[in-house]
Amino acid sequence: MSCRFLADEDLDNRLLRVVLSRHPDLDVVRVQDIGLGAAHDRKVLEWAARQGRVLITSDRNTMTKYAVERIRQGLPLPGVIVVPKREPGGSLVDDLCVYLAAGEPGDFADQINFL
Repeated sequence: MSCRFLADEDLDNRLLRVVLSRHPDLDVVRVQDIGLGAAHDRKVLEWAARQGRVLITSDRNTMTKYAVERIRQGLPLPGVIVVPKREPGGSLVDDLCVYLAAGEPGDFADQINFL
């Protein structure tokens, strides 16, 4: 069974398109597509936890703050992958592809991973 992912609204959609063009079988939904585009970070993390989806974000500040809060409170967190905000190309795409394509459920649990 492969990981399921939730793409945060601040993740560059161009990057997501490139990754999905290389790995079209990845199970990724965007917060915009599920009605959480303007939702508070806590709500996004809660939804991801209920659905068992690892969050992919470029929000290094507030999203990681609330993820740490969940971990400290003993709340479920399937994981967070923080992607730097820069042009989607080269090693950024390659690194993200490796994380997403090779990850297994549980690999990211209760962790915040920075690319």
